[in-house]
Amino acid sequence: MSGTYDGGMKRICCIGDGGQSESQDPVFELANGATIKNVIGGGAKSATDKLFQHNGNGTVNISGFYAENIGKLYRACGNCTNSYT
Repeated sequence: MSGTYDGGMKRICCIGDGGQSESQDPVFELANGATIKNVIGGGAKSATDKLFQHNGNGTVNISGFYAENIGKLYRACGNCTNSYT
């Protein structure tokens, strides 16, 4: 996705199988310079690993998300070739 996506405060729900595979599809895949805003993520419970993974540069802001008994909330570039500050 490129440009700006405004989710209009709608809930985006339920992808993936809840497993540990690194090959699961992302909820959103953004091109360089793209912006996503006004999306309701919800919450997660009993996640043994990460909830959000960010594989590029740029800024990530997570707010109003409920998480209980999780491994980690956010991970930057899990096994990427290049890492960003």
